[in-house]
Order: sequence, then C-alpha cells, then structure tokens
Amino acid sequence: MLVDNKPFTEAHFNLMMKVVRACNESQFTEHFEKQDFPKVKMGPADMKLKEKFWADCMVVWDNRGLLTPAVATKAA
Repeated sequence: MLVDNKPFTEAHFNLMMKVVRACNESQFTEHFEKQDFPKVKMGPADMKLKEKFWADCMVVWDNRGLLTPAVATKAA
C-alpha cells in the first residue's frame, strides 16, 4: 500500500520501519517534526535517503490520506 516505487520505495519503507521500531509514538512524532532520526543502524541505502526521507514521507502519507492537519479543538 505504501510502496509505489516512485517517491516511496522499498528502501524508504525499510528506513521508516527502523525508525518506528526504535521509538514510541511521541518520540516518532518528535523525530518527524524535527526531521531527524533516532539512533538506528543505517546501511548505504538508508544513508542515501536520509536527506530527503521525511519530505518524501510527507508527500506520500498526505497523498494516501494518512496525514491530516492539526485542528485546534474548542474547550467545552
């Protein structure tokens, strides 16, 4: 579903899974917002993607409806 080999390849998916496995939800969100990475072992394919990884993820996740803008909720 996520891998389409255009902006999001198998290598993107593998790096995403490394990040997901290395941290909890709040840590993942923090890395996503800062566009950095937890301490994970990266191979040559990961290093090539590292610079554009989060931008590619945002495009793909937004196109697939996985990202929604934050909306402030009104206090009751």
